[in-house]
Amino acid sequence: MLSVLRRVKVEGLSEDNRRRGLKLVYDIMNKEITEAEFEVEVAFLSMECGLEELVPQQYPSKPIALREYDSMSKKEKSKIPEEFWREPEIAEFTSVRAKCHSHNMASKWWLSELHKRFIAFNDTERAEKIKTLLDRFENFYL
Repeated sequence: MLSVLRRVKVEGLSEDNRRRGLKLVYDIMNKEITEAEFEVEVAFLSMECGLEELVPQQYPSKPIALREYDSMSKKEKSKIPEEFWREPEIAEFTSVRAKCHSHNMASKWWLSELHKRFIAFNDTERAEKIKTLLDRFENFYL
């Protein structure tokens, strides 16, 4: 199993941090560490690897056709053919918006989890850093 894990490539991680992460996976799988110990180590590894990607992603602008659709009455909307949603501009917008939404929700959740863990560790310095990152999501449309 470890030979399979050694082949895992994680973008943006140094070789040392990649190995550290893989060792954590190996240790939890072989019950060499508890789940609580695993979570603590993952939290510390997350802080050390940087959290730059955990920022809100801006949603794309709605296409004009979709803004017009939003302004229609329910009766008018019911007459819109199904093909409307398959138009490239509309399909692309909904796809990109869904990806942004997923990223934003997952990032906010992970930051919340890290914040709880560092509060539990009485590590106020790291908890404050996480809180600052988490605050970026508070007034952001999710």
